[in-house]
Amino acid sequence: MLAPMGRAQVLTVALIAFGSAVGCRTTSESSETKDERPLDEVSLESASPSNKFRFIEWDVRFTNPVCQPYPYSPDQPVTAVNGEALTAKPINTFCSSKKDRLPSASRPEAPQSKLIEWINGTQAGDEIFFAYLSFSNNDVYNALCKAVTERSVKINFVLDRTQDLTVANKLKACMAPDGDPAKSPNLIPRGGEPSPGPGQQGIGYAHNKIFMVNPGRNPMKLAFSSGNMSSGIVLHHENWNFVTMEPNTYFAQAHLCLMKAQMDNDATKSRNKYAEYIAACRAKITSEMGLQEEEDVKVYFTPGEGEKARDALVAGIKKSDKVYVAAHRFLYPYLVKNLGCAASRSLNPAEVNIVTDDDTYWVGTTGEQTGDNVATEYSLLQSVIQKGAKVRWMETNHGQHLLHHNKYVVMNKNDGSWGAVFGGAGNFTKAAFGTNDRPNQNCNSDQIIPTNPNTGDSGTNPNFENFYYIEVPAVLQRYNEQFPHMWNDLATPTERMPSRNILPPGAMPN
Repeated sequence: MLAPMGRAQVLTVALIAFGSAVGCRTTSESSETKDERPLDEVSLESASPSNKFRFIEWDVRFTNPVCQPYPYSPDQPVTAVNGEALTAKPINTFCSSKKDRLPSASRPEAPQSKLIEWINGTQAGDEIFFAYLSFSNNDVYNALCKAVTERSVKINFVLDRTQDLTVANKLKACMAPDGDPAKSPNLIPRGGEPSPGPGQQGIGYAHNKIFMVNPGRNPMKLAFSSGNMSSGIVLHHENWNFVTMEPNTYFAQAHLCLMKAQMDNDATKSRNKYAEYIAACRAKITSEMGLQEEEDVKVYFTPGEGEKARDALVAGIKKSDKVYVAAHRFLYPYLVKNLGCAASRSLNPAEVNIVTDDDTYWVGTTGEQTGDNVATEYSLLQSVIQKGAKVRWMETNHGQHLLHHNKYVVMNKNDGSWGAVFGGAGNFTKAAFGTNDRPNQNCNSDQIIPTNPNTGDSGTNPNFENFYYIEVPAVLQRYNEQFPHMWNDLATPTERMPSRNILPPGAMPN
């Protein structure tokens, strides 16, 4: 059994930190009221000489849906791969939208509760910006619409243009109290940009996952997650980070760069334009504001910064004695290689444990594509298993397209001297990192091999993504508590997987 690192499993905890100080959920006096002074007049008195990230609150939440048992039909006995008789799907792993959404969403510790609390706390003159692949959550829609119709809150939001925009268009129709259509929410469709020319990359999906309240003001609130504004905040297995901070930090200002870039029509047309915009905006944070990037938290925006994200992830895995991976997709060659290399070291091999959706298991073992995953992912997982890694499967309800949608890597030294979390919006794919090269498979080589260097093939168009590399100890602790919960309580070892793919009668497609 995988033991949690740190104190016993809890559902949610909030952290208060200036520098590395951590405490219970409290709110400093300075954050009770908004500071409307211009940014250059906001005090830097709380700056840490070691350049640790200064935040007011960092609340890490996991959806951890609460779902009723779903027994198999007695008329269709189900056995496991090892011959054991199975009576039901794993509790709190397998869920149903109709039966489990409300109990899961209404818990005070649920990510949706925190998000709606933020929305309901807005006042006249406040602003909200968010960017997701999709938006279908009616509870969040209702809170946002009320913020507009009752308090004239300004909303700009970005969604992928290829997704269902029904709820988005409903939000656009919400009117401010004075009836001025200019104050209605502003939808900005992004993604789906074709290649601008030979050897160049356009844009794939608008796949950012970010929510901001009063961007650039004090206090500024930021949520980043693995989940979309859909079932991803309730019934998918996801992780959400809610950060309240002053705007006079590099981390806050970097997210303002993302917001400005996403709202710029020209910057979002191609990989190169977006990368150039983000780079120029980041440079001004230091040259004009005098802010330096924090040591213990990094954010990477793709396209343009995927190589930096890749290098941070690879370096972290190489440094680790324990690597815990929660993945929705498993296709990124640098992750596959380095997990295998870590698990098969001749000296001090790392403990490598991976949790992923059973959609990958079924397409790999039966050829039945029950979700987005493909058989190649199963083969890649088998390759790291052969090198010493262990894999367990989340038996989610593919009849309703409910997913294990986490994408994070937890990395630790055995002695507790170091640890980090890598995660964010992007899946473990080339499109997410925006890197179309591949690694030399020799574990002793760091060589990077270009893809089709003689043809100038640009490869897959990269997505808009936001990745994070976090060394904040209390944030790491939350992930070190959550992963063992998934591994021990929610995920299924291969030998206990059902011998055939069958859904319980109480959880068929809606």
